Amino acid sequence: MGLTRFPHGVSSFGIPVYGSGIGPIGIGTGNIYYAVTAKASTDLYYEKLRTNGVADGNIFATVNGAYAATTSNQNDVVCVLPGVHTLSADLTWANSFTHLVGLGGPATESDYSVAGCTITSGASGTASIRTLDITGHRNQFCNVNIEQPQAAATALTACRVSSYGNYFKNVHFAGMMTNTQDTGTTSSSLEMYTYSGFSIFEDCIIGTPLWDVRSAINGQILFSNTSGATLPQDILFKGCRILNSSTTDTNPAVRLTANWAVDRLLEFRDCTFFNFQQNIGIVLTSGVFLDGCGTSHIILLSGSTCQYGWNNWADVHTYIFNATGAANHGTGGTAIVSA
Repeated sequence: MGLTRFPHGVSSFGIPVYGSGIGPIGIGTGNIYYAVTAKASTDLYYEKLRTNGVADGNIFATVNGAYAATTSNQNDVVCVLPGVHTLSADLTWANSFTHLVGLGGPATESDYSVAGCTITSGASGTASIRTLDITGHRNQFCNVNIEQPQAAATALTACRVSSYGNYFKNVHFAGMMTNTQDTGTTSSSLEMYTYSGFSIFEDCIIGTPLWDVRSAINGQILFSNTSGATLPQDILFKGCRILNSSTTDTNPAVRLTANWAVDRLLEFRDCTFFNFQQNIGIVLTSGVFLDGCGTSHIILLSGSTCQYGWNNWADVHTYIFNATGAANHGTGGTAIVSA
């Protein structure tokens, strides 16, 4: 009996093989599409996919092309091979139950010069606003680096979430990589917008301490909803690192812009907030959180959540509850520096 080729690179000698999905997607995976950096014989990943029996029509030279082949509500998966994937245009992920998985491993902190599975708007030009804009729901995004390096004030964020129930695992969101991006109050690495509730971020990295030194009052995480009709509710950050570099006292890690920015519970469990300054520098006095949301919400710091670089957890302590045992004020337990 000969060797039987199945879709997606699965082969069997005599006995049918049933896969268990792609990464965390599990049984029930729909069609699988692949994004490589080039459909050319010089690209070893492209050649490997072809020789393993993957149909050439399921392999794309851009993430945009692979996403366009997917169908909403079918559990289709876009697999991103290692390398720098410069988008042909900002990508709006409007499909639901459609997933994105990087095949370069879970260590995703990087940039386009030392790439893992990097999805980028590209460093040149002024056309990009949001590298990835997620308007579909119940999607999974795993093991990728999403970045916004364009040197323009209009290049607002690496990723905006505008729908509910999306899950992120081992994703690095890197925005505000140049000082021209850091000129206004609406810039971020990750923007949580309308209807972005019930989202879970697990083992993700938001921001970077390696590029621009921030000065404007924005946020590595920016909650920007302003309407009670589109509330983002019950959001969990678990085991995440929020990384920053600033010498400006008014510069937070997380900004809630106005009333209705978030509703009910916003939990940071076992998370680390870090602000880097050359030669240690000063402790910022504003707080990790700049909370302009006066409507009902609670920011819960739980587990082993900790921070270095700010003198307070928040500028306003009305809506923040600290279950970590660290002090809310001063340097006692919140920043490990001399008073």
